Amino acid sequence: MKRHRLLIAPAPQPERQGALEFVGSARVAPADPLTPIKELTRIDPVRVAGKRAFLDWVRATAEEPARPSFFVKPPATFVGMKPNEV
Repeated sequence: MKRHRLLIAPAPQPERQGALEFVGSARVAPADPLTPIKELTRIDPVRVAGKRAFLDWVRATAEEPARPSFFVKPPATFVGMKPNEV
């Protein structure tokens, strides 16, 4: 049972702008802090569809659900998954 819940919310735009000015950046903080990621990142729909199809196949053919591991992870792996494991 979880005892504490945590809500992570972005800082207000004036505070983020103040932080950028404090470090000497000439950038302007967007109203939505995820705007650069949403607008400047290109996601390949074919790769996304392929990954979803692969995961659907793995889940359909697996005998039991994958058990997450909580050990030290090498870089570029998803939390709870071992490398080379689905």
